Amino acid sequence: MWRYFKAAFLVGVDVPGVGRLPINAMAAFAVAALGFVEPSVWLAGLGIEAAVVSSLAFNSRFQNVVDALALPASVKAEADKRSALIAALPANLNARLVALHKTATRVIAICQKLGAEPETIAGTQASLDKLEWICLKLLIARDHLVNDLGLESAESLDGRIAALRKQLPDGTGAAAPSTGLQRSQMATLDLLERRMANLRNRETLLAENESDLCRIEAQVELMRENAAIEGKPAAVDTEIEFASDLRSTEIYGTHGELVRDLDAARSGS
Repeated sequence: MWRYFKAAFLVGVDVPGVGRLPINAMAAFAVAALGFVEPSVWLAGLGIEAAVVSSLAFNSRFQNVVDALALPASVKAEADKRSALIAALPANLNARLVALHKTATRVIAICQKLGAEPETIAGTQASLDKLEWICLKLLIARDHLVNDLGLESAESLDGRIAALRKQLPDGTGAAAPSTGLQRSQMATLDLLERRMANLRNRETLLAENESDLCRIEAQVELMRENAAIEGKPAAVDTEIEFASDLRSTEIYGTHGELVRDLDAARSGS
């Protein structure tokens, strides 16, 4: 609490060409100096100063500002990057992350309410934070797979491939092209078949992604239930093998670099 009082006493304003001036501290010193001329000013000044500093120090918004300013620059940068990833999620995926965070918060609240050891709470918090981070990565990957890789269905692509094959000499696409049109059709057919392969692979990746998301959600729910029943969540091994390959930045699309940077920051490398 002392740091909030200190910050409140030193609160200031930015003055162009001068910099930040601690106006409250300056006013306090001015009142102190004036008190040597008129001692009654000291009592009035002390009352006003106590009211101003206390009102700021106990204000939750002011406390949030002080806490934010106290964070190291690297931690703030990491938080900003994570916030950028969360903001990029569509509403339906963001809702899953919010729900997971609420459950995780509930786990910690139950542990604190039931008087769990500080070491247990700290370890649980670290495990939950890691699971939330993995969940965020899975959601970013899911958004990329669903929205960035095209929305054409397998049925539509299959129909286009079948129609194009019928236009080729033997109806299968196997005959060697003899004209510019046939060469173009063969090239188009090759592209469509490659897109179909990507689509089938995407469906597999989405199924793995959903399985991993459900696994994390179930794990956190189990931690909540165990915390409520036993007073502490079950031990969680966060070094688990997921079906999704989360190591490649390509799966995150345009957010690959952000995810890579945050992974590096979290691992301390």
